[in-house]
Amino acid sequence: MKPLRTRIEDLFRNPFFWVAVLGLLSILGFWGPGLWDPWEMNRAMVARRMTESPLVLVIESEEKSSQSSLFQKAQVALADKATVVSTVEKAHGQYPLDAARPMLGDFVFQAAIVNLDSLRSYGGRARTAEEIGKGIISLMPQNLSTLFLLHSQEKGFSEEVVRVVQNLAQKDEEEHVPTSNLEVLDPSEDLHSRLGFWLFLDNFFAQFKSSSVTRFMPPLDPFLVSLSFKAFGYSEFSARLVAVLLALALLVSTFLITRRLFDEKVALLSVFVLFSSPLFFLQGRFVSNALLPTLLLFLHAYFVYLSTTYERPVWRIVIETTLFGLLCYLSYGMFGVAIWASLAIAIPLFSPNAVRKQAMVLAGTGVLGLCFFALLTFVPQSAFFRQFRFTMATFAGGLRSEAKTFDFALKEVGFGFFPWSALLPVALAHILSSRLSSAHMTVAILFASSLLGLMVAITPFNHTLFLGAPAVAILVALFFSQSEEETSNRLVALFGFGWFIVMWKDLVPSAEPIVSFLTTDPMFSIPGKGDMPFPESAKFPISALFLSLLAGLLVLVFGARLVSVARKAPTFFKNPRHFKIALFAVIAVIVVDIATFIGLKWYALQGPESSVPILLRIFLTGPDIAFLYLCLLLVVALRYYDKVSAFTGRIMPRPVKGFGSTFFGFFEQAKGVSTSLCVLGTLSALVVTFDLFPTLSYHLSQKHIIKTYEASKQKADGTLMKFGFKGQDNSNFYTTALPEIQSQNELVAKLMEKTTRTFVIVPKNQFSEINAQFRQRAQGRHINVLDDRSSRFILLASWLAQGEEDRNWIRQAIISQSDFDSLQDVNKTYVNFDDKIELIGYQLEKKAVSRGSKVPITMFFRCKAKVPTSYRVFMHIDRVGSSARIHGEHFVLNLARETEETKTCTGCFATNHWMPGDIVVDRYDIEVPIGAPSGPHNIWVGFYNTGSEQRLQVKDFDKSKVAHDGQNRANIGTLVVE
Repeated sequence: MKPLRTRIEDLFRNPFFWVAVLGLLSILGFWGPGLWDPWEMNRAMVARRMTESPLVLVIESEEKSSQSSLFQKAQVALADKATVVSTVEKAHGQYPLDAARPMLGDFVFQAAIVNLDSLRSYGGRARTAEEIGKGIISLMPQNLSTLFLLHSQEKGFSEEVVRVVQNLAQKDEEEHVPTSNLEVLDPSEDLHSRLGFWLFLDNFFAQFKSSSVTRFMPPLDPFLVSLSFKAFGYSEFSARLVAVLLALALLVSTFLITRRLFDEKVALLSVFVLFSSPLFFLQGRFVSNALLPTLLLFLHAYFVYLSTTYERPVWRIVIETTLFGLLCYLSYGMFGVAIWASLAIAIPLFSPNAVRKQAMVLAGTGVLGLCFFALLTFVPQSAFFRQFRFTMATFAGGLRSEAKTFDFALKEVGFGFFPWSALLPVALAHILSSRLSSAHMTVAILFASSLLGLMVAITPFNHTLFLGAPAVAILVALFFSQSEEETSNRLVALFGFGWFIVMWKDLVPSAEPIVSFLTTDPMFSIPGKGDMPFPESAKFPISALFLSLLAGLLVLVFGARLVSVARKAPTFFKNPRHFKIALFAVIAVIVVDIATFIGLKWYALQGPESSVPILLRIFLTGPDIAFLYLCLLLVVALRYYDKVSAFTGRIMPRPVKGFGSTFFGFFEQAKGVSTSLCVLGTLSALVVTFDLFPTLSYHLSQKHIIKTYEASKQKADGTLMKFGFKGQDNSNFYTTALPEIQSQNELVAKLMEKTTRTFVIVPKNQFSEINAQFRQRAQGRHINVLDDRSSRFILLASWLAQGEEDRNWIRQAIISQSDFDSLQDVNKTYVNFDDKIELIGYQLEKKAVSRGSKVPITMFFRCKAKVPTSYRVFMHIDRVGSSARIHGEHFVLNLARETEETKTCTGCFATNHWMPGDIVVDRYDIEVPIGAPSGPHNIWVGFYNTGSEQRLQVKDFDKSKVAHDGQNRANIGTLVVE
């Protein structure tokens, strides 16, 4: 038996071990974070519909207990097949067809039974067939999958209404009306047998409501999720299980197929690249429909390669190709079929080793299959085949029009495979410059088809998913395994590194780019211009930024051969002419830099007390001067490299000698840089998976709120309710069964109850208004907030149990007069704005601030009288003697990042929510632009109405501390920009 150490080393050398490890990491904890609302919730809702009993609507005015009511008959006949609903429940005195309209707009009904006799005599007057037909046809275009059955004791009247509808449909040239979904129900006919097949078909309809219209999506992926729901119930585990299993299948398939196409080394490297790419590891734990077509197209490309290169029976080629075409059709509609056909045609066409007969069979199958599926989709007037059309149905409109560009596709590939995408230009250049085999061509065509398909389909057809992830992983792996040092293109490497830096800089302020391909329907709103901005606190983890930066530097070192350049530098600088040119160039740059900086600081140098320290800072620690001094030192050190090397050799231990050259030289080898990138990429993926993803789930899910409620309920029991949710078909797992509070008055009344405890989930951007109404009725008392971690929803409680903390951020922003009087380091002042608001003090943490940084300012406003409308604070930080201005306009406690053009607040503590006597603490960070001029800036403050642009009048102010220029703004202090 081998020693333990040997067995461990053998295990680590086994590529199957690493595939198993990555597979285990890809599934670990996927059930923990809550489902993202609405993105995951919407898709899970479609799958959930496929597991539930179909809905049947009875349109009539008769009470349910009436003998002439069809509701009772339908309920008895369809008891085990469907859930029957009547318009009587929502009519409230409305004409039945009018009552049916909102019900059909909110829910997908598989059938609607129209009681014509009830409509005919409604309201005590006889209605003609034409009147009823016009009402029915108005419902049909928005409900393409709903079967309308017309029931009357007079069969002739039912047939007359059908003829009316058909005639009207022929005249309507603007809107398609599917009259094939309109049929007559004979009074003697058995409803169970009549609707049996139609209701059974509902299990295979992936449909949902959007803007009151029934929309369709390819059914295969939702159907698989519905099977998971049936097996494990409704939960995060069952909703994401299909995506996790598909991710595992894609990971294993990538390894096995790449191993077959190339070798084990390329296969293992491609698996690491794929695993550490955000497009893969985020979709692999997300309710999405992207991984299934990605897997099918990858397998299809492989089988086309086999059929192109090796002798195989024609019947087998046709069956395999057709089967993959059918699966692509079911999983991604006509767009999936289009890419399927392009692979079946292009791979045999461009493959250098194609067997001619088999290539023709493949191409023919692709062309015929494309035509067949197109006819199947567009010719029949059937709602079932609408699921497969080119245009992807959207829940909330999808991408904004300005985002539907080629740039979106490039950004998805760039951020979706970050940091590996920095190598794509190098990898593509390497592949195209070498002799391509059939295997290389297959991978290249899969990548090109997926990218070009996305670019073409993004604008007209709403497609946003790149389906060629395995191809990107294999291309990068091929580059590392097959590139030679002398073939490196430094220009391409520098371009790739530049692309990396651009993406990396975009990730520093926000993590949105890395998840943007998951949140396209709807997109996050632009800050200050919508109700769903990206959570400001969800930053890309610093550790992941550091790891990815190291990866980018490795790419630069490897591609540009910087270690080799560094080794040749001493020889270059031994030439006196080269040394003098470099030395004088660096010195000239230092002089220009110091002169420029002195010019910018000239105003500050005028004060004799501060000129010396400022000059020292300029000459020793200016923004660029330290780096330039290092450059100067480096040039001198390279000129005298032999002496420097001899000196360091005498003082360094022997094992350290040559270590640097060997260590950094390792990263100039394909094996060294690929191994290092795999480690860094995997660590970065794990950080994003187990840090960023759960953090975002706090903002985009209500799971943590439910947990907070359950924990609080253990201390003191109470009922959980919801407020402010959509009244239509609720897709939210966590809140769909909760009782809904209909009005704000009812909500406030529930929260004021002392005898019973009530918990309520409310939208965070509505809280300030709710809190203001509560305070008016509760003598200034605030609502108790149990959980405010989400940027979208919060949990309120009518009262707190022992040990619970009130997280009401508005209450924390209001202090008493005694608290204000006890504050230290506050500049006490006085400005009266229209006898409604008084500025009584401010704090400026720094009186001097550098460009490109932020300085916090805290202002204290006292509400003197009720403010009738919402005013925005404006802050003009004007350079003395110049027109330059730093803007600081903002709403108090606004929940979203603002711009100068922001007109409405997002959940802010609006001025019309203030109560007389409140002292409101307004903390705001002044952002000093990098281009702001140096010198003193006056801080002017005021209030204005964003609708009328009218300012609150400055009626009085402390003339010893405050200046007023007659423009209803007050100069409260000075800020120096260095």
